[in-house]
Amino acid sequence: MFSLLSRSPQLLLFGSLLVGLATAAPGRADWSSTSSAQVILRVDPASGSATAAGASYAIQGSGLGSIPALNSGVAPAAGLVLAPISDGATFQVTMAYKPGDSVPATLTPGTLPAFSEVTVQQPGDAGGLAGDVTSPIRGSASAGGPGTTATLTQSNTFSVFR
Repeated sequence: MFSLLSRSPQLLLFGSLLVGLATAAPGRADWSSTSSAQVILRVDPASGSATAAGASYAIQGSGLGSIPALNSGVAPAAGLVLAPISDGATFQVTMAYKPGDSVPATLTPGTLPAFSEVTVQQPGDAGGLAGDVTSPIRGSASAGGPGTTATLTQSNTFSVFR
């Protein structure tokens, strides 16, 4: 029997290559995809704070002798005695007093007491605040009035495994 492959080494090599390609395993890769969209809408509530101030007392001077000493930062007890250091000497004295806020024993929820420092934040105005998610990869958010927040978060993750 006559064989063409046995006569030509090139044909033998080409035939071996064809057989190898026909039996080779195909390439393969696994992959995954995750998509998400989220809309968060927020309207701030009204809020407020009140801070009570304590009493303050200041007395300063020069050219005077006193008991207790001036400029010590301590409020003097009743009966403060001030006298010039020497007869005919010049002197100066300054006194300031600010009463503290009276703090009630109980406070009514939702109201702010009349303290020295009061801060009020108006409630947010929804206005045109809007948002929607139409698919895992599509969403929209529109700003509202003052005191509002619209947040759109979209995420796409692709992974390829060998």
